Amino acid sequence: MLAIPPSRTQDSFGKSYGVLQSRRRYKRKWHMWNRELLRRFSDRGGIEPIPLHVNLDTARNMPVELIEGNARNMRTEIRQNNGVHPAPEGYRQMADVLYAWLKP
Repeated sequence: MLAIPPSRTQDSFGKSYGVLQSRRRYKRKWHMWNRELLRRFSDRGGIEPIPLHVNLDTARNMPVELIEGNARNMRTEIRQNNGVHPAPEGYRQMADVLYAWLKP
């Protein structure tokens, strides 16, 4: 299975990794990793890379939290809080792709 893309916002990476990982850097590594997987395994018979990411909605099906906008404003907003792991709905989308791929 090919690796899934990161969540849609940098906020989720800040929450997950602080300053140790940025979304841009992760996305670059993600692209390189998937490209290498395809290069190594696409020529082999009997091995089919499964693109789990084609159905994953990284804007709406990643974990979120309700937080205050800033220290001076108590109004809350929803922000993604995990850079690379989907919410249960995202895992279900990935399962849909896997099921469709395996179904005879």
